[in-house]
Amino acid sequence: MVLRATAGAICGVVVTLGMVRAQSGTTIPVDQEPRHRIVFADDRLRVLEVRIPARDTSLDHRHDFDLATVNIENGPTRTWSSASGWSAVRPREVGGVNVAEYTGKASAHIVQNVGEIAYRLTGVENLRTRDWTVHPPIDDPAATVISETRGFRAYQIDLTRAYRATHTHPVPVVITLIRGEAAAPQPPQTAVLTRPGEWRLVPAGVAHALTTDAGARVIEVEIR
Repeated sequence: MVLRATAGAICGVVVTLGMVRAQSGTTIPVDQEPRHRIVFADDRLRVLEVRIPARDTSLDHRHDFDLATVNIENGPTRTWSSASGWSAVRPREVGGVNVAEYTGKASAHIVQNVGEIAYRLTGVENLRTRDWTVHPPIDDPAATVISETRGFRAYQIDLTRAYRATHTHPVPVVITLIRGEAAAPQPPQTAVLTRPGEWRLVPAGVAHALTTDAGARVIEVEIR
């Protein structure tokens, strides 16, 4: 009981400090928030690996570009902003894709994990500020479109040993493993994704295949 009370008190202190930061106007860019790691960046996109441990709270941070996130661990979260206070707790689905359109309307918030498991995701920012691309979905029977916005199109792909998915995207695509194990051959090497949350970036116009020895689910996010 003492340990739980202490943990709760610490969490409360962290939340209070975060709210003070927000109310005083000391918001930081997302790439300076320690739970949001930028692991790839070029002039078109950025890839973030985000992890908020159980009962942890982020700093007040700002998003400036459209963001697509793929949930890897489903700790439930709520957010706080200076405009609306605390939101309702939001349950998360492993493999679920969420998109927020921040370009042109930057937004800042604090994220609190209220659960007992980590909140973890792969995030992709589209750095375009206008002229997002328009093109039809890929032609692959294993690929189901699960989200589509101005900046992104996301597919869920379920693989079996008998099926080999092979296709080409006209824009860059980030492939994230949700479950199982998948190989993504692309010369000169083959990336084998074995842990949920592992990802790889395939450039625009490059054909790639996805195979598995048993079964796998991946999410592919096109950056439009």
